[in-house]
Amino acid sequence: MEYLVLREIHLGYLIEAVNKHIEKGWKPQGGVNACRDKWGAGNNEIAYLQALIK
Repeated sequence: MEYLVLREIHLGYLIEAVNKHIEKGWKPQGGVNACRDKWGAGNNEIAYLQALIK
């Protein structure tokens, strides 16, 4: 089994990425998580995350 976590700053981009991975046989594991992200752009944006398994 493989495990992957997708991370995007924009929810729409996460939805697109998840849908592309679903087409490749990945399955979402749990729901979407959102958190304050100081790591990405450094300006305390919200990051959206989704775990997937294959």
